[in-house]
Amino acid sequence: MANPHASLLRNEEYQHLTQNQAYIRENMDADFMMRLVDNFYQNGYVTFNTRQDFGEIRYTTEQAACILDWLLGGTSHFYDAFCDFCKEEHPEMYDLLYVSDYSATGSETVVSVEEENNVGEDSSVLQPSRCSSPPACLMNLDKTPPQMEINIIPVISSSILSKVHKVKSVYSSSFPVRGIALLFFNIEFTDLNYPPRHGVEHDLDNLSRLFHKLNYNVTVIKNAPRDDVRRELEFQSRNVMHRNFSSLVLGFSTHWAGTNRAVACADGKSMYLHDIYRHFDNKNCPFLAGKPKFLFFDASFGCAKDRAVRIDRALNPPKVFEPVKKKTSDITFSLSNIRINSGRRVEASPNDMIPVLYSSPDVSQPSYIIAEKSDFIIACSTFEGYVSWRRNSHGCWFSRVMAEVFQKHACDCNVVELLKRVRRKLSCIETNTGCKQVNMTIDTTLKEFYFFPGV
Repeated sequence: MANPHASLLRNEEYQHLTQNQAYIRENMDADFMMRLVDNFYQNGYVTFNTRQDFGEIRYTTEQAACILDWLLGGTSHFYDAFCDFCKEEHPEMYDLLYVSDYSATGSETVVSVEEENNVGEDSSVLQPSRCSSPPACLMNLDKTPPQMEINIIPVISSSILSKVHKVKSVYSSSFPVRGIALLFFNIEFTDLNYPPRHGVEHDLDNLSRLFHKLNYNVTVIKNAPRDDVRRELEFQSRNVMHRNFSSLVLGFSTHWAGTNRAVACADGKSMYLHDIYRHFDNKNCPFLAGKPKFLFFDASFGCAKDRAVRIDRALNPPKVFEPVKKKTSDITFSLSNIRINSGRRVEASPNDMIPVLYSSPDVSQPSYIIAEKSDFIIACSTFEGYVSWRRNSHGCWFSRVMAEVFQKHACDCNVVELLKRVRRKLSCIETNTGCKQVNMTIDTTLKEFYFFPGV
């Protein structure tokens, strides 16, 4: 029998299900099915709302039909999870359904991250109470990956080192300890609307070791309610120790809160991104004023999935661009006048606002003016409105790729370039249903921010 869900289930699995539907319905009693759904919820396969909706179904025949619909419309990972449960609770059903000696996952190929196998097999980070159906891509939790080696390559290029002395182009990193790396990681939630985020413990381990080797004092805060998060942010914004540091790293790994640009704390309460980074702007955190702040958020920011787009090379041939000659009608600026389009000279009065291409602080002056929101690099694991993907056995795609890229290229790339490399590598991964992910960066830095490992 052909499998209409070929991209999700193997043909053997689909045949086992369809041939044994009557047996499955007759041998799943109410207690078995509730324990099965509880198991799915505890392992992150269904949301809290799905579990609640299932419990409200009155008749066992309807419950059995619902589970069969999940299995037939789900993935091979969901099928495997069902078989694992039956192995302990119903061995006879397990013997009927178990499929051995397979190597393919449906008809699609999972594209792996460069230098890592099978990272593309995934589990969705779709937030509960936003999407009532089971996640489309689910992961088996039986394999624990080896710990990622974090080996920072030190700076060896004299051309990179020479930039340290160019105050106008590179932020200073002259302090032996670069700064504080404050990492908020939510794995377990007291609000039952949010299931556990299995695999994130690997991200926490990788990133804490990464920033420690980049000479940051790492502070980890796990499963914190909103009041504790705010208390810590307010303390750090006034922390006089930042006077002795050259930068700040602040990371959040959590669920999406269900509203635009907001993440969930462990108690289910939301925090908007602007409410987080305002604590460290040049107005509210004077000891970090003028210093670079790197913030990253590994969370979904919506329910949409990036289904990817196929580009026809014939319709978009590569083009060779020639340098554009400057026209006399181009707008040019100077400190004494403004030349506009026709070339007519417009004298500037003392009260006019004159565009200044670059202005560096005069070190001889006791103070200088700086933009309130400058010196930020904010990285979000996905584009606004889209999900961020996580593999239960390896962690989140974004955090894992970031750890890989930063340890290899922090020696010769600034942070914006590092995030571009992360974006390029992340875009090469896809789920077994063809979904992709791309991280987004907001950059308000005035200079280049290097970690300079080993300097």
